[in-house]
Amino acid sequence: MKSITFFLLFLSDALMAQLSGNWEGQMTYNQQVFSTVLSLKVVGKQVSGQLTLSINGEKQVSVVEGEINDYSANKSAHGKITDSQNNTTTFLCGLVGTSLNMAIALDPPYGGHITGELRRTNIASVQTPSKASKANDKLPRDPNLIGVWSKFSPYNRNSMNTEEYWAFNADGTMEGKSRSSAIIYEPNLEANSIGDWTENADLKAEREAGIRWFTRNNQLLYKMPDGTEKLQVYYTTEQYDGKITLFLKANPNQAKAGAYFRKVN
Repeated sequence: MKSITFFLLFLSDALMAQLSGNWEGQMTYNQQVFSTVLSLKVVGKQVSGQLTLSINGEKQVSVVEGEINDYSANKSAHGKITDSQNNTTTFLCGLVGTSLNMAIALDPPYGGHITGELRRTNIASVQTPSKASKANDKLPRDPNLIGVWSKFSPYNRNSMNTEEYWAFNADGTMEGKSRSSAIIYEPNLEANSIGDWTENADLKAEREAGIRWFTRNNQLLYKMPDGTEKLQVYYTTEQYDGKITLFLKANPNQAKAGAYFRKVN
């Protein structure tokens, strides 16, 4: 999300890129522990890459081929793994927060699955969104927006969701964090996991670049470092049962909000 407008477009390429990258961790099978390195690349719906399993100094390198699961909001994939002896098996993996849960099916006479949790390499630590001190740039800011807001994406058909928080700080900066959870049911596989919180990297980059938010006539705008203004999104707030809800729209005539948040504090 390089801007709020970009967020409202729900571009699938950005979501698919979440699976792409290098992952490391451990996978287990019958008390055996495998050091695991996984490299994934997503192009469209197709997934490709390389898997390396290591145990007792021996490495097995396999080719990964698969596709994105339609039900998973582009956060999980399935396919086949082919080793150097041209033996093939199937896999299922799903992104949960900063972790990638993976299961590899084993054919008879072994049976069962090699399972594990992998972490993306070089992940920075995450800070919790917090209210910052009041700005002195004299830009108008709707006081109703200042604070922390939550956005919850409900479970879909295969029980995956995303919990997200944004903080509109009084100094014009924005922060965000999110995590995902999943309950995956597949033949011979059941997984239940809650991921770690990850910081919204685009909001962090905008904050560090000196971009500041402000409001005017129910428009949420950015004040750029060069002094120019950029419209991000139109917004409205409504109060019901003692709670404030924030509705975001790409244009004021849009019948339905592209996203909505509930104020936390």
